[in-house]
Amino acid sequence: LEYLSDFSNVLRKKIENANKDFISLSDEIAYLQLYLKLEQMRFSNKFSYKITANTAINPFKSKLPPMLIQPFLENAIRYGFAALETKGNLDVNFEIEQDGYLRCIIKDNGVGRKKAKDLHEDSNIKVHHKTMIITQDRIKLLNKVLSNGRIYEYFIEDLTDEKGFPSGTKVVIGFPKQ
Repeated sequence: LEYLSDFSNVLRKKIENANKDFISLSDEIAYLQLYLKLEQMRFSNKFSYKITANTAINPFKSKLPPMLIQPFLENAIRYGFAALETKGNLDVNFEIEQDGYLRCIIKDNGVGRKKAKDLHEDSNIKVHHKTMIITQDRIKLLNKVLSNGRIYEYFIEDLTDEKGFPSGTKVVIGFPKQ
């Protein structure tokens, strides 16, 4: 029942936010927490997560486009943690610069992009690729429409341990002040 209730809440939030250009950071965090809780149940607690925001951020006044962060979390869970022999850790942190530029930093301790691609080559990796193309297109469109000196952007970095072995992925997503 808890799973069904959370699932219906995620769907409701997704539908509510679908027609909005921007939502508050507070609403986005609430959605991400629901989504991650649902995925945790779905994958039998194979991972833990933590979402934090710098105290300088007012989560009710900071605005961002909905559904730009969730695809990156989904990728970490589905591909990064799938073949992980230990428990996955997912950290989502929001930071703000002096000019109001908001950054979302996502770190996971998954298998890394290369191994994930090798493991999922025959499966639904094409769906992942399409999701990332849609996200890239959305960011390009946001930058055309909302150019105010700073741009929407994201960077993906492969993390390695002290011996040079893959130890996860880091994604940084940037949101100009609205």
